[in-house]
Amino acid sequence: DYQDNKLEKNIGTISKIKHALENFGIITYYQAIVDKNGTPIKYEALVRMRDGKKILSPFFFLEVSKKTKYYQEITRHVIFYGFRRV
Repeated sequence: DYQDNKLEKNIGTISKIKHALENFGIITYYQAIVDKNGTPIKYEALVRMRDGKKILSPFFFLEVSKKTKYYQEITRHVIFYGFRRV
């Protein structure tokens, strides 16, 4: 059944998010935003999640995290580590 499969997948994703938060598996990449001359003027932080040897884009975990307490934890993590890089 579609609903059962979706629920099972979401539970698996939540488990992966929790594991990533507990084991430094939420990571950020910094992408330069450049002016018309190609000079970096600022950077944006892009969140990713480590899943074993794979790096997942937010497409695979962010929507599920928004339905749980983990979205706020991911946000705090990105902000905290973003400021540590400054």
